Amino acid sequence: MEYLAHLDKDCKLQQTILEHAAGTANYAEKFAALFTEPIYGKILGLYHDIGKYSKEFQNYLLHGGVKGSVDHTGAGSIELFKTGMNCKNPTFFLLAMCIAGHHGGLPDMGDNPKTSEKGTLLYRLNNSSFPDYAVYKEYLPSIKSEDVPDITKNLTTAFAQMFYVRMLYSCLVDADYLDTEVFLADKTVLRSGFIDITKMKLLVDEYTSKFDPASSALNKMRCELLKQCKDAGSDNKQIHKNLYTLTIPTGGGKTLSSLSFALNRAVLTGRQRIIYVIPYTSIIEQNAGVFKDIIGKNNVVEHHMNVVYDDTDGSNRKKLATENWDAPLIVTTNVQFIESIFANKPSKCRKLHNIANSIIIFDEVQMLPEDYLLPCVEVITELTEHYNCCVVLCTATQPSLDKFFDNKAIEIIDKPKFYYDVFKRTKIKILGKLTESELAGKLKKYSQVLCIVGTKRTAQQIFELLKEEKNVYHLSTNMCPAHRKRILEEIRAKLKNGEVCRVISTSLIEAGVDVDFPTVYKEMDALDSIVQAAGRCNREGKHNAKDSIVYVFELEGNSSNKLRLLEKQVTENILQEYNDISSPEAIAAYFNKLHILLAENLDKHKMFEFLKQGRQRFYFKTIASMVKIINDNTKSIFIPFDSNAKIIERELRSGARTKELMRKMGAYCVNVYYQADNIHSESAYEKLLRNNKIEILDENITILIDDKAYDNKVGLLVDCYNGGVGEFI
Repeated sequence: MEYLAHLDKDCKLQQTILEHAAGTANYAEKFAALFTEPIYGKILGLYHDIGKYSKEFQNYLLHGGVKGSVDHTGAGSIELFKTGMNCKNPTFFLLAMCIAGHHGGLPDMGDNPKTSEKGTLLYRLNNSSFPDYAVYKEYLPSIKSEDVPDITKNLTTAFAQMFYVRMLYSCLVDADYLDTEVFLADKTVLRSGFIDITKMKLLVDEYTSKFDPASSALNKMRCELLKQCKDAGSDNKQIHKNLYTLTIPTGGGKTLSSLSFALNRAVLTGRQRIIYVIPYTSIIEQNAGVFKDIIGKNNVVEHHMNVVYDDTDGSNRKKLATENWDAPLIVTTNVQFIESIFANKPSKCRKLHNIANSIIIFDEVQMLPEDYLLPCVEVITELTEHYNCCVVLCTATQPSLDKFFDNKAIEIIDKPKFYYDVFKRTKIKILGKLTESELAGKLKKYSQVLCIVGTKRTAQQIFELLKEEKNVYHLSTNMCPAHRKRILEEIRAKLKNGEVCRVISTSLIEAGVDVDFPTVYKEMDALDSIVQAAGRCNREGKHNAKDSIVYVFELEGNSSNKLRLLEKQVTENILQEYNDISSPEAIAAYFNKLHILLAENLDKHKMFEFLKQGRQRFYFKTIASMVKIINDNTKSIFIPFDSNAKIIERELRSGARTKELMRKMGAYCVNVYYQADNIHSESAYEKLLRNNKIEILDENITILIDDKAYDNKVGLLVDCYNGGVGEFI
């Protein structure tokens, strides 16, 4: 009898379990070889579907039935558990976890088969009845326990073991998907086809060679920094070092310099890909645009909410690469990276094994979420020590993270303080308290000025005071991403042409957004935020530093949440201690003080408590539920902003719900709070719904139906006291 694993939708093509097991094992073995013993991947591939050898599953496959009615995933887990118990090798328990979750997600282990909840692995294996699948022994080779080394001897902590399980799990899940994909696609799968790392390096070298000789003193310094990064990447003396910092001042060419280091190090060490991790989608789009100009748009894979790939011009390859990061250059967000690392679901974990043997650049590393800073440090440590990753912590305002790492990071740039002095193009001046009217009056005096405030409410109010003036722009997350992108293009054009341009923005413009104003006003904030804001002033050094002023002010009556208040207090403390609050010394002092005061909040959700309760009491599902970087108390509202958005609206109303369509929709969404802070108030979403401004299509899609509720200057007209959350997705 032939035992089948898959049928195509027409039931014409058949794939046997043996064929699928062999194909999956080949993939998983290759993936695992990048960071561990290949045999672990082979075992996972061979044994993951042995439950399909039951008559019950074969009947379900051939004759139909309720999906999931026959449990086939528990069989492989049981067999590996038994083997582990017999040979006393705990590695088999780790492998069993991977197989148990290869469809539904990695479960919590549980601590007792009788008392654990039903969703735990121990309960499932001890309290579930599985159809007879013993015939698998006639088809698949038996496992020789002596050929399977005990990996747990090298993984001395619960965190390390859980991380390892996720990586192996990723190997299995991706291998399973790929082999099934090949079968269903009749052996032709449109993946890969990207240029390799070596070709990328040649293209970047060719592009950067045009910078020499430098056209200005600043460009000469940028060339020096670029050369240092290239040289450091090619330095054989540091070939075994995997943790670096890159401290380049704002305007110093950090994007290209970091990429050049990564490419040179990847070629030198044989690493297979570069992963560029960025905090905001607005910066991603800007940096990815630079990369596309150099190495070609079809070779840059962006993985974030606002990217949309169709099936033309190689985009299908890129769309597929977002599933498993099988491409030489990946550009993604903090949120995507961190949530994937701690995820337990197959779709999110599938990419993890491809992080091994990579160069990872954390751009604007100071923007790593403080609530998860210590878990992130542990992740970086694991990747650099056990998975052959080289990590670069990259910023213009380097936080003092050395104290969190056992192995000290190496600074790529010689004498960062020297370059800070060279690139110092602004002077920070403290104004004290102002009313909104006083602030508006000051802004009117400038033909080109940027004002950054702390809330969307304030941004809108200041804009209202200035909107009758010539060329005044507003930027906030009450505007959908497509709208903000259009406004930023207008702003850059005005600045380039020397025209009048006054911009009122929230902090979304601070980090990495390439704009250059002669004067900046910044509401009192965390020190790193002030320094980032200063990076939008005299960015190209066209004016004297003493004349390029960043005015820091406080607005009367504005309040902050507890965390923001603490950051402001530390900033004010630094103001008293240092004449130049943007100096490297002041910034280091700021982060040292802040981290001491935030000690408990650096692992706010107490993830480590679950990671220190014994190596076998794994909490995959529980920890995955803890990692929610974006506030869940929000709803996305789709804005039919332009003709493209109206096409999307028609498709949504017709019932279409493809991944591509949902991604396209993301460029036209504004997030607002779904629930109010207390029972006596009303959220922005509730107000819009009560006033018939929005229509709920389904639980995931809400559409703005009143054009008057969206202004082409300020965006969605909501109560800014309870507005949206930002653009971290």
